[in-house]
Amino acid sequence: MSSSFKKSNIFFEAVTISVAALFLIIIISIFFITTRTTYKPIIDQLNKTNHSERAIQMMNERYTNVGSTWDNVFMMIFIGMWLSALVGAYMIDTHPIFAIILLLLIVPSLIVAMTMGNVYEEYVADADMQDFVANFPKSNYIMQNWLIIGICFFASVGGVLYAKNKYLS
Repeated sequence: MSSSFKKSNIFFEAVTISVAALFLIIIISIFFITTRTTYKPIIDQLNKTNHSERAIQMMNERYTNVGSTWDNVFMMIFIGMWLSALVGAYMIDTHPIFAIILLLLIVPSLIVAMTMGNVYEEYVADADMQDFVANFPKSNYIMQNWLIIGICFFASVGGVLYAKNKYLS
């Protein structure tokens, strides 16, 4: 196999991983909010039945704490994915010609990211969801500004990918 084939193959894998990271963040955000919505019916059902007061109290505590816990987990996953994409971009040895291909792949990815951001907006715009979304301020801020964050994500990965000095290392 030639060296240029290996470089291009690694490059396309890096772009694919970056795009997958953007979509995974949206899926994780929707999953965490949906998880919180399941607690309310369970608590209501426990209040209607003859369960112990301790069980009801434990579910109420979990219902209160799950929003901040999942919100912080979301932020750790988001920052971790961004940092690993930056480290991966730094470790890839690419030729500057791939910058054109990167731009050709980023534009459709951002269009799809914009669509996914709109899907999230429609999901949380429901009046029933507003109570649950209020408990996820960090992830909600990121998801409401998803296109801008996607542009910053791809710009930072592209900058690291092509701004490193190959002659110093």
